[in-house]
Amino acid sequence: MSADANSTDPVAGRPRFYVILMTAASLAGALVIIAFTLGMYSWEAIAISVVAGVVIGVPLGILITRRMKRDDPAWDETRNRPKPPATSDRVG
Repeated sequence: MSADANSTDPVAGRPRFYVILMTAASLAGALVIIAFTLGMYSWEAIAISVVAGVVIGVPLGILITRRMKRDDPAWDETRNRPKPPATSDRVG
């Protein structure tokens, strides 16, 4: 994703990445546990569970991030952007 896309997308940045990662992993793990509980121990059941977790988890993670930012009155979009590198006027 380019820097231009990050500046126009209101949910861009690290919080979205981490929420999507946690949501997809949790959902995929839960689906694998459900498959094992139902007696499905094949690699196909695991693969279907992981794919379903990612397909459902990514949009769900985006929705969760948007809701978190919308409902947080203290959210400041400028704090979500990286700070420019510090420059020093000292020589030597």
